[in-house]
Amino acid sequence: MKTKLLSLTVILMSILLYSTSQAQVFCNASFTVVPDSSGYGFTFQNTSTGGYTSSSWNLGNGTTSTQSNATAYYNASGYYVVCLSISGLNCQSTYCDSVYAGAPGSCLASFSAYTNPGTLVVNFTNLSSGSSMYSWNFGDGGSSTLQNPVHTYNQAGVYTTCLTISNANGCSDTYCGAVTINANTNCNAGFASYDTSGYNFFIADVYVPTLNYFWDFGDGSTGSGYFLNHQYSQPGLYVACLTVFDSLNACSATQCDTVLAAGSNNGTCSAQFTTTYNGNGSITFNPPVNSPNSYFAWNFGDGTSSTLVNPTHTYSSAGVFSVCLTVTNFAQTCTDYYCAFVQTSGTNNCDASFGTADSGGYVFFYPNNFSSTSYYSWTFGDGGTGTGVYPVHQYSTPGYYTICCTISDSALNCSATWCDSIYAGGIFGNCQAAINFGTQLLTANFYGYSNNVTVVAWTWDFGDGTSSTLQNPSHTYLSSGYYVACLTITTNLGCVNTVCQTVQVTGTYCDAQFQAYDSAGVYYFFPNTTGALLNYYWDFGDNTVSTSPYPVHQYSGNGPWITCLTITDSANFCTATWCDTLYSNNGGGSCQAYFSASPDSSNGVQFFNLSGGNYTSFYWSFGDGTSSTNQNPYHQYANPGSYIVCITIYGNNCQDSYCDSVIIGSGVNCVPQFYTYPDSTLGSGNMNFNLLNSCPGWTYSWSFGDNTAPVAGLNPAHQYNATGWYTVCVDATDPNGNVITWCDSIYAFRVLFTGLENHHGSSLSATVFPNPSRGPVTLRYTLPVSTQVTIQLMSIEGKVLYSTTENQSSGIRELQISTNDFASGIYLVRLHAGDQDANLKIIVQ
Repeated sequence: MKTKLLSLTVILMSILLYSTSQAQVFCNASFTVVPDSSGYGFTFQNTSTGGYTSSSWNLGNGTTSTQSNATAYYNASGYYVVCLSISGLNCQSTYCDSVYAGAPGSCLASFSAYTNPGTLVVNFTNLSSGSSMYSWNFGDGGSSTLQNPVHTYNQAGVYTTCLTISNANGCSDTYCGAVTINANTNCNAGFASYDTSGYNFFIADVYVPTLNYFWDFGDGSTGSGYFLNHQYSQPGLYVACLTVFDSLNACSATQCDTVLAAGSNNGTCSAQFTTTYNGNGSITFNPPVNSPNSYFAWNFGDGTSSTLVNPTHTYSSAGVFSVCLTVTNFAQTCTDYYCAFVQTSGTNNCDASFGTADSGGYVFFYPNNFSSTSYYSWTFGDGGTGTGVYPVHQYSTPGYYTICCTISDSALNCSATWCDSIYAGGIFGNCQAAINFGTQLLTANFYGYSNNVTVVAWTWDFGDGTSSTLQNPSHTYLSSGYYVACLTITTNLGCVNTVCQTVQVTGTYCDAQFQAYDSAGVYYFFPNTTGALLNYYWDFGDNTVSTSPYPVHQYSGNGPWITCLTITDSANFCTATWCDTLYSNNGGGSCQAYFSASPDSSNGVQFFNLSGGNYTSFYWSFGDGTSSTNQNPYHQYANPGSYIVCITIYGNNCQDSYCDSVIIGSGVNCVPQFYTYPDSTLGSGNMNFNLLNSCPGWTYSWSFGDNTAPVAGLNPAHQYNATGWYTVCVDATDPNGNVITWCDSIYAFRVLFTGLENHHGSSLSATVFPNPSRGPVTLRYTLPVSTQVTIQLMSIEGKVLYSTTENQSSGIRELQISTNDFASGIYLVRLHAGDQDANLKIIVQ
């Protein structure tokens, strides 16, 4: 898997050999590159094969061509991605390659790194141009002069590797990048991405039941899960990252790579399909109903394929397979691509798949297809084993376990193994424990609950070697990080139950507490804190998530659901998680909540409580962070807009909630809210702006907060000259001249103004250890001569946290850096000594 490097050069170079083809059983796109004597002009010779009839070039500099062969002249030095697309009857194919434009004799250093999963071995590939001599510094004291070296590190960690190149013309250049080594195979964060014409299909390299998978797609969106689809709103390059966390094996890892999003498909055809399971390894694939008159190309994920519209495929072995369909219409004007997973036990007559049932802490196992002539053996994932058709196993510790069933049948002359993961060890008897908690800095306040039984013992394990017997303890952790806290309850009848949750504490305060209102089975969520610089990640406990500040979610059933909000504050550099256990009232029993609202012309609303039933108390939430306990309150809103208002009534064994939206002011449906994201060139300062709700006939004017002139338009782009936060405002003017203004804060990242750029001087030998770290780290560097040394410690956003400049003598120098007060995350160390530089990365856990 590639490591994420700290330079724009490598982001571009990561697609150096990118190529793709769609529905190409009949043609294959390719071309060769011939530069001219200036080094800036190129001729691209079409060497494609097959029965194509048209060619289309994208030359990477904003120009295109439909000639068979194309020419281009680039005005500036650098890498350019050139793509050739060909098409014809039953044929479509695309091929991309990159060229480097620059004067003869110029050189540019760059490389990529592939870490062999589960090992300390890294294969380095030189991606430089104009070089003939190579000097590698691997960041751990090792070096090499090979063009493409292979290096073995002594221990896991993050190392800053530098490559210095030179040639006979006197050109010299240095590039440094971070290489992540993680020898724990349980935390392999490698992944692959497939462009699906508007959707990118992401899949992790490995699946481990105890792993949690968190995705950052590089456009401000996140997600979780082993595999998922993500739709990018704009075509371009994005840096996507996968973070895996394993609380059972105490490991974590992050991997980033550049993905290319092609954008929406160029027509109305669709490749999404459904499946019908026929048994015995046979699956029928049903094509999309809105893609008639199209060519179909199926890839079944086991090395076989089909061009039928509605194929039936039989898998010979059990497993999980990624099935992909490419659809191209007869007119060659539309192509779409879609992938999905299927799981099958195969044609093997021995079917080892099984089901489970958890009853009072004992787990019962049973085969899905019983055979009287088969022999069954089981491994229960906790070191226990068993035999027989229907084994029963008791788990002593709650958690996720991987169970495998192996069967052999001499009569059928077959054998098979099937594995699945379950959560076991939850309930021992008729009692149920539940946890609620909140965090402030390093302190977590825990609250223990039970299902209306008499608890005689509350036992807490905070996950750091300490414990408590209080029902609602408060615990302060010694350092930031993730901890698995568990509560065990014991009742007067001898019932024992344990429940666990992951708790994150940080050295900086963030409030992630929230309120939730159940309105006829639909939950409305309100965070305690709001702000333009806050990011929200909701996990509703039923495998669904949201990043909205005020999500609305409908559960299936009555619960319980453990719902968690993770909030990050990019201004105060903190993060926190708050969880609560929710149940669905589904009507609230003997009372029914309801209200009406009457807005006036001054942004005020008179609310009327129209609830029914035998209740005694009221609680109003007005959707803007304020509340009331009056029966019929009047509330004044500060700004026009749409707000979700909830009333909760309770008392006399009754509780119910009702929520509804109120609209304040005129033109609220045209309030010019917007979102922003950086363009594909990381660190350029370029930001794209998109309105969420533009209205016909309205005009828009943007002020970008950096003293530049306003710009008109729906979705402008703007380049900032310095890294930092900016307040962006857009004025929306209706056809009658009325104006509505909306402002929000955005963060622009400009490499050239943060001190993080690559200085093309010689490399300073430096390393930092231990890395990752939970405490102090040591910076060690070697000075060949006495000189003035500047050391800076910065956040990943470029904020300088520590800086020192002093004259130092030659030799090996060391500086101890305390990270005890830092929140978990990535920090950068910059050294400058004379004409030498070093850039290193520190990971604080």
